[in-house]
Amino acid sequence: MSSWLRSAVSRAGRSGVARAVRGYADAVAHHAGQAVADILQDRTDYKSFKKTVARLEEAAVSCRGGERVELLRRWLGALQDIEAELSGSDLKDPEDRDPSSETDISKAPLALFYDADIEGGPMNFRDVFLYSQALEGITLSMVLEAPSEEEVSLLLEIFGLCLTGGKEVNKKIMDTVQDLAKALSNYKDEVLVKREELLEYTQSVISGLKRNADIMRIDAETLELWKKLDEKEKSRAQITEDQDKSSGNISVENIEIDKLKILADSLANSSSKAEQRILENRRQKEDALNFRVKKENEVSTVEKEVLDEIAELEKQRDELEAQLKKVNISLNAAAGRLKKTREERDQFDEANNQIIFKLKTKEDDLSKSIASCNVEANVVKTWINFLEDTWQLQSTYNEQKEKKTWEETKQDEDDEASEKTNPRISLEEEYLETEKKIIIALSIADHIKKLFYSEQRANSRRDDPEVKNLIAEIEKLRGEFESIERPMLSIEANKSKPLPEERSELSPSPIQAPATPKAAHVDSPKSPMKPEQHLNPDNELANLGAELGSEDRDFSGEEINGWEFDELEEDLKN
Repeated sequence: MSSWLRSAVSRAGRSGVARAVRGYADAVAHHAGQAVADILQDRTDYKSFKKTVARLEEAAVSCRGGERVELLRRWLGALQDIEAELSGSDLKDPEDRDPSSETDISKAPLALFYDADIEGGPMNFRDVFLYSQALEGITLSMVLEAPSEEEVSLLLEIFGLCLTGGKEVNKKIMDTVQDLAKALSNYKDEVLVKREELLEYTQSVISGLKRNADIMRIDAETLELWKKLDEKEKSRAQITEDQDKSSGNISVENIEIDKLKILADSLANSSSKAEQRILENRRQKEDALNFRVKKENEVSTVEKEVLDEIAELEKQRDELEAQLKKVNISLNAAAGRLKKTREERDQFDEANNQIIFKLKTKEDDLSKSIASCNVEANVVKTWINFLEDTWQLQSTYNEQKEKKTWEETKQDEDDEASEKTNPRISLEEEYLETEKKIIIALSIADHIKKLFYSEQRANSRRDDPEVKNLIAEIEKLRGEFESIERPMLSIEANKSKPLPEERSELSPSPIQAPATPKAAHVDSPKSPMKPEQHLNPDNELANLGAELGSEDRDFSGEEINGWEFDELEEDLKN
């Protein structure tokens, strides 16, 4: 204001119209004081901007059913009234207006909202509605609870007043919201993607398409200033036609016109700068959203791969634990008291049944999980279609970038899938280790028989029928083990080693009770292991004796009769 006032004073000094300038300055001061008084008087009738925003957002997320329909009607009516008021003032010719009509427009019965923290004058309901998150909240409410036909029509009209893109874009967004509501109604169990994340995507899309309240308010002020400027130009033309008016009045009108032109140019510059800042903010927002989507896709891919690997390892662990349990049961049965063989077999059958029951339970759980994953996949697919359609409306460049990223990710997955190893080698190594343990157990049993038949004392249990039955059971187990056909192992074939001897030569024929101790010699079974893993039963027995505290001494008949395998029996019971 000071700049145009100084220019007016300088002109007055040069042209000699100081008196006219002083009169105009007095008039300006009077009108400014009157305007400030009117503003202070009317500001008491303004509504709170912040409280109104909070009420709109709360009502958008809390109303359901009939309340939501009534809320949409009230919002649409208020927005239509403001649109009619603005369009009516734009279409009306200034020459057709009289002073009484101008007074009515300045005192229109529309509610105004004011906030001291926000620059600018009072705002109408449309500005407050665009500033708030009420439109995003009512859209999310439609996604969570499917809208009726009346709600769809009301929300479409609100979209036309508040969103950019035209009727076709608004119609497509409304159809997509209905599809999301149907998909979300079937989405019960969350596996990888949460409902909150999907709703955040919808909210960000609506916020990106919503009109900017600042730009609309600046445009309205610019239009109003241009109308005032046109009125001043017309009044200036009328003044020039009147030859009776003084030159002082003409200079005053020129000064006022210059001032209004400067204000109009300033507002136009401010509007263009604000639009540039808004476009820059939108571009940064789109880049952030694209980067977020890219990272989420990468994390989801890695997470799926890790889950598959964990499931495979857990499956292998369960199989190894089950096989290890079987081997431990067999070793404890051979080294423990042989009279409990049948009881241990029953326990093994019971344990096997439990394993089968657990596997069946796991199979049922996996079936339920697959069903949940299928439902979630449908929901995610619906959301992906919605996001792709929205991004296509805003920018085709993002679509090409996502397509290129997807192709690179698919190629990486194919390359990684080809690098999976064959688990057959680990199974063959485990088979050879188990076979080795069984052969050691049978060798220990042969050594015990050798010690038993070499006893010559009077209290010897050589003729004890229970001992003979136990020895017969061991030979029966040996025969069952030898009757199993040994498979062809790829490890031995790759190393070009000769196959191990047939397990039919694992042990000699059942041992008969010798007449003398020298005839009680028992041959140890031949190992079916590879040549580099050939076993020495004597060394194994010597190591076993060292662990039990024996020092290569002969056992007496009383010690043999009292040998009860206490430690092995405790392990078996455990």
